[in-house]
Amino acid sequence: MEPYAPENWSLFAAKWLVPFVLYHLSSVVFTDPIAIRRFEVFALIVLGYLTLTAIFFLVDARSLIFPRYILDENIGIHADRARGPFLQAVANGVTLNLLGLIAVDSFRRRRLHGPLAFLFMFGLPLAIVATRTRAVWASFAASVLILPFFSANARVKRASICIVAFSAVGASSYLLMDTGNASLSERLQERGPVEFRMGMYIAGWQMFQDKPIAGWSANEIQPELARRITDFHPPFFLFHNTYLEIAAAPSLRRIWDRGAS
Repeated sequence: MEPYAPENWSLFAAKWLVPFVLYHLSSVVFTDPIAIRRFEVFALIVLGYLTLTAIFFLVDARSLIFPRYILDENIGIHADRARGPFLQAVANGVTLNLLGLIAVDSFRRRRLHGPLAFLFMFGLPLAIVATRTRAVWASFAASVLILPFFSANARVKRASICIVAFSAVGASSYLLMDTGNASLSERLQERGPVEFRMGMYIAGWQMFQDKPIAGWSANEIQPELARRITDFHPPFFLFHNTYLEIAAAPSLRRIWDRGAS
């Protein structure tokens, strides 16, 4: 009965069905320049909201954060970070990164310019820093540093240089101001999560090599990971990598389990 478990269908919907459907619906909805322009404006408004929310969290101006449930430590995870309405710092950071790329493209096409463009370039790096998530920092750095090599447009290069400069200034300023609790410094020096994830990546790749075709069922994955990873003992193992998750438990195994049930 494993294929009918609600969590399996939820995972399938969140990672495959919903994005696939929305992607194809977009080709029907955004069929003219006016519709695309409205989507662009909406994306920039959302980016502005998420950026301001993260900055308010960074400077401890929590009275300005809306909606209030974002501050509820009993809901979601990462209550000590700027997680936004997504209630997870990683999701917030990924969204900021993607919408930031849309903002750069708007700047390239001169849709976004003047003081508003300056505010986005200054505020976005601060919002990324506020997530206090190294994976978000790395993906943002890669986007900003690699982007000029894929675009010959002078405005894109200028925007990337400005964002890098603001990122350096913002991170340095926050490190200097963060002497009271040293939260950002501690986050940079923390090694446990990195070592744990590296162990998960290695174990996941080995599991894929052991069963590259049939894969591992959901009932087998947790005991097998516990057997392979002995230095850490979390209540529940997560791959933290969608590709490894799919590789270790491919659809073929789920189809086999369904037929056996």
